[in-house]
Amino acid sequence: MEFMRMFDSAEFIPYLTEAQAAEFLAVAPDTLRVWRTKSRAAGHLIGPRWIERGGEGRARLIRYRRQDLEAFLEAGAVKLEPKKRLGRPRKAG
Repeated sequence: MEFMRMFDSAEFIPYLTEAQAAEFLAVAPDTLRVWRTKSRAAGHLIGPRWIERGGEGRARLIRYRRQDLEAFLEAGAVKLEPKKRLGRPRKAG
């Protein structure tokens, strides 16, 4: 996967295209478009943060920062904690 080598090399690319961001997140580029559309409608982020240039809602240039993509993935990390037992305590012995 040539794209992933860009992240491992000394040549760090700070702004990723939509296609590169989609590959980084392992989703389709259409998914990123849907998340942006839903984010605008909801008034809060549904997917990762993005940068747009070229007009209000009609951006010709969409870019993603790697740290924003990593933060989006990290926010979805599942933390498992032991469940508390419900009900009466068990009798000993």
